[in-house]
Amino acid sequence: MRRDGLTRLLALACALAPVVTLRALPGLSPPTLTAPTPVRAAAHPHCLAAVERQDLDSPIGALVDAISNSKSGAVNKMLTDAPSSKAVLELVSAYVERLNPVNVATALHRIAVLDKRNRVERDSTINDRRFDALMEKVIEHCPNLTPRATADIFWSCATLKHWPALLLKPLLTRLAAHLEAEALEPHHFSLIAWALATLECKPVVLLERIQTQASTLANSFSSQNCANILWGFAKLRQAKQCLIKSHFDTPPPP
Repeated sequence: MRRDGLTRLLALACALAPVVTLRALPGLSPPTLTAPTPVRAAAHPHCLAAVERQDLDSPIGALVDAISNSKSGAVNKMLTDAPSSKAVLELVSAYVERLNPVNVATALHRIAVLDKRNRVERDSTINDRRFDALMEKVIEHCPNLTPRATADIFWSCATLKHWPALLLKPLLTRLAAHLEAEALEPHHFSLIAWALATLECKPVVLLERIQTQASTLANSFSSQNCANILWGFAKLRQAKQCLIKSHFDTPPPP
């Protein structure tokens, strides 16, 4: 009984002990040890950070994406509930590396909503280095903005009266992509036309495409949508006759 207990104890000790260097006894050759087979770090269920790019289509990759989307959704909720532009900038600073296209659009839109009637606060926000970091993220994410996020950023820039030169090309390029895909809705056309006029930005080719596509949706425009787009085209001195004709000539849906 005692010998069996000692045997089990030695077996446990060998299993838990680190690798021991064996010395050769006099007259004997040292034993040959086979190197252990390396184990991929990504195989451990707790090492999500070690998941390789080729594994992202696997169930583990789906889990990583789900966790990432959940975190981005939580950040978006905090941005939406932020009581002041300073609170928004604090969140931007804390999560700047985690912000996705929706997050940056939400952050800028929230700042515009909070500061649109307070010029002093608006100027203070725009001069804050954390706001510069946000705008850098907006520029970075421009190629992936949804139609709604694109319209929100146009509206936010116009409301804040802040139109950085570095944002001009990527944002107009994204607008062109949405027009090419015919992905914009009446509300988007309304906000974008109003914003371009407020910013005194007149991309003629894009405005012509907006006019053409908006004309086909004229019957879906609300009164506010009509007012915004017609005011925008008038301020930019862009022809708008077909917009007016389409709106009043299109019969209402049955």
